[in-house]
Amino acid sequence: MSSFRSRSIAGSLAVAVALSIFTVPVNATPAQTTEVPASEPGAISPANLDPALDAEARDLEDGLEYILSIPDEVLLQGDAATQAWVKENSPSENASGGVSTAAVSVLGCTTAIVGMIGGNLVGAAKLLKIKKYIKELGGVKDAVQLMWGASFSAEKMMAVGGALGSLAAELTGVAAIRDKCFA
Repeated sequence: MSSFRSRSIAGSLAVAVALSIFTVPVNATPAQTTEVPASEPGAISPANLDPALDAEARDLEDGLEYILSIPDEVLLQGDAATQAWVKENSPSENASGGVSTAAVSVLGCTTAIVGMIGGNLVGAAKLLKIKKYIKELGGVKDAVQLMWGASFSAEKMMAVGGALGSLAAELTGVAAIRDKCFA
């Protein structure tokens, strides 16, 4: 009986130690927390945004506007219809390697987004999800402002969760966009 009791105590102790190993990180308070904006439209004041990131914000805004310009009816018809629409409505590459639109020539993030769509790197279903998240955040301007508030850090945006985290996850899934649009 004594050996049974010893084994029971030893087994209970082993389970308790194992459980404490796994529960400590879950219960631990983070050493450093980064305050990130709430994912609701209008939650960020333009006065609190880093002006050094203004060009990046405008570039991302142009890219997201391009995604929103693709009609849902086209996306719902699938990848072939989306590619046909893109061929007819895509900004053209200019000699400097930028993207020419009617109003402006931009490089970087917008080029990566247009390339992602034009190169068929993502399907129509993913573009519909991206559009949904942008709309949930209050539109392109509000979405970009929230991203700007997170210093265009994909990790900070994903930590916020919700539509902002989901949008960041969708966009950072493509290497060119991750490299050109996010820190």
